[in-house]
Amino acid sequence: MIKSIRISSPAKINLGLKIPFKYENGYHHIVSLFAPIPFYDHLEIDFLQEERYELTWESTLDEKFKSGMQSAFDQPEKNLLIKTWTWFKKWVRENDPGFWREYIRNFPGISIHIIKSIPSPSGLGGGSSNAASLLRAIYATFPENKFYKDENYQLKFNTDVLKLGADIPFFLGDSPALISGIGEIFSRHPGIAVHGILGIPPFGFATSQMYSNLKKALQSAHDKKNSLSIIHRDFADLIEYMTNGMTLQKWEDSLLLQNRGEYIWLENEFWDAGRSLFPEMSEILQTAIWTMADCLAREQIIPLISMSGSGSSIFCVVPNTEDAQTTIRIQKKLKILIPDFMWISY
Repeated sequence: MIKSIRISSPAKINLGLKIPFKYENGYHHIVSLFAPIPFYDHLEIDFLQEERYELTWESTLDEKFKSGMQSAFDQPEKNLLIKTWTWFKKWVRENDPGFWREYIRNFPGISIHIIKSIPSPSGLGGGSSNAASLLRAIYATFPENKFYKDENYQLKFNTDVLKLGADIPFFLGDSPALISGIGEIFSRHPGIAVHGILGIPPFGFATSQMYSNLKKALQSAHDKKNSLSIIHRDFADLIEYMTNGMTLQKWEDSLLLQNRGEYIWLENEFWDAGRSLFPEMSEILQTAIWTMADCLAREQIIPLISMSGSGSSIFCVVPNTEDAQTTIRIQKKLKILIPDFMWISY
């Protein structure tokens, strides 16, 4: 007997990203507004009655985007999807023994086939989204679990799963969220809808290198209370704008928003790290940003623009749904103007 499920795994963009300090354990404190976008990987999952695992993949991507992804599948036991399955079986046996005895014990094996459309690395959270989609698939396949019914269960699960990946708790839901800490603190904002254009270059920035370049002070040496209150004030302003369409104000005081004439820059602290580590690639991204902003300005649209996560994807967000139709036309134009990038409207 086999239980099967198919599930989509979305990408996300970071609407602003501030990193005020790091903890003594080496993790960094982040504050960011995460938003899922309709750009997906797809997982085909079979739960097996015999104890084994297999992981296969294919991709819709051009060779220049998938060339660096093969290594993630060469050793399945080191892949985040298989590590997540192994972790989950141990976790549920210790924390929900009834669910384990009734279901997971009887389906200890797994076969996963993933169809990759989200390049990696790209700053779009593809790996964490895949892991979270696997966990969502487990709970959707087997009934009578506590995940969607017990808030304390969810809280412990979200806290414990951080050891696999800081973005995974976010992807267990389906709405934008303000993230802080190392990913364990977040508030959902389902009223936010994002529309715009995503530009993915044929290169990526290694997250570990980007973090190393930040050189942030330890929490103990950081004026935590004051700086965090200012950062959260600016994100509250952004959330109000994204939710209700109000005019953004206080440009001169904002640590998050910069008026650059043809567009509004959403601060991402990894941007400067990328310029330091990968200057030639960063120049390519900057040229793409100017081109995208110019195309939108010709339509009298002033977008929000930034880089997502640790890079290297860039994106714009347009102010209202009426402008979303225009972005589809501009996305097609950008494909002609900068053909090396993958351009997606959302």
